Amino acid sequence: WSALRNTLFVCAATMALGLIVNAAAGFAFALFDFPFKRVIFGLVLASAMMPFEGIVIPLYTLIRAFGWVDTFAALILPEVSSGFAIFLFRQFFAGLPREFFEAARVDGATWFHVFWKIAVPLSWPVVVTAAMMLFIQQWEAFFWPLVAAPSPDHALVQVAIARNRSMEETAWGRLFASTTIASLIAMVPFLVFQRFYLRGLTAGGLK
Repeated sequence: WSALRNTLFVCAATMALGLIVNAAAGFAFALFDFPFKRVIFGLVLASAMMPFEGIVIPLYTLIRAFGWVDTFAALILPEVSSGFAIFLFRQFFAGLPREFFEAARVDGATWFHVFWKIAVPLSWPVVVTAAMMLFIQQWEAFFWPLVAAPSPDHALVQVAIARNRSMEETAWGRLFASTTIASLIAMVPFLVFQRFYLRGLTAGGLK
């Protein structure tokens, strides 16, 4: 139960921060022109295709330099930015009529107001899709939580499940029970928001 509480907290924090960061990045890529825009966006897409195992060592070195080893910060912050979520937001915002934003700017709205009051409310399907992606990504995480926060106080659900097995024995009852509970909890938000999830993937891929 402690691992479930930890995981729900990490998932909620990652989703909250991730939606703000990824939506803002997608908005910037869709509406603004700045130097090396295409190159940077290409790197964002490349990050979505890079296996996480390929950056574990430099990432661990970085969080150790910050003093974040065995903290919730080490579990949350590296997972906030998502290349695929940025891509979905960028595609959605690029497909909206620019007249929405230009009219608001003529009326004196700042770009932050345009983003928060106009763009984000129109993008709820993509918001739900990105939130679900971040949630599942954190809920299924095993390798990084095992490396970055090995203590029982910060154990996440997949690490806690794996600890029911050892070289000497396997606690099959606890293993099956914990796996079932973790699977059911992960299914609930997907079943509730499945309609928005599919709509967000479709809207983000129209381009």
